[in-house]
Amino acid sequence: GLSATITDYARFCQMMLNKGELDGVRLLSPTTVRLMTSNQTGDVNSGAGKGYKFGLGFEVIEDTQHTGDVRSVGTFHWGGYWHTNFWIDPVEELVAVKMAQIIPADHLNDNELFRTLTYQAIVE
Repeated sequence: GLSATITDYARFCQMMLNKGELDGVRLLSPTTVRLMTSNQTGDVNSGAGKGYKFGLGFEVIEDTQHTGDVRSVGTFHWGGYWHTNFWIDPVEELVAVKMAQIIPADHLNDNELFRTLTYQAIVE
């Protein structure tokens, strides 16, 4: 397992949103980030169902008509075993990180609530 602080996680997410750059330092090439965050599985959906694909590092939202997800097409995300959750939405220029230490967590809907509340708070 990997351990990190919320600040570390958020900085990593910001670097990914910035296409591989953080604080003026290039850490990943834009090509690498594109490969990590775009569909690399063709017609094969991820375990989350139709409209979700896999890049080389993240699950990617490719079709919100089928997912019903409030996040934008192109959002890439992942969760952790202990119920951590993060996503990066390039359309909204948004990173979101939720840390938790809960097992089992299948009885909770806090990730869905976190997503919904986050997008409800966006002011155009």
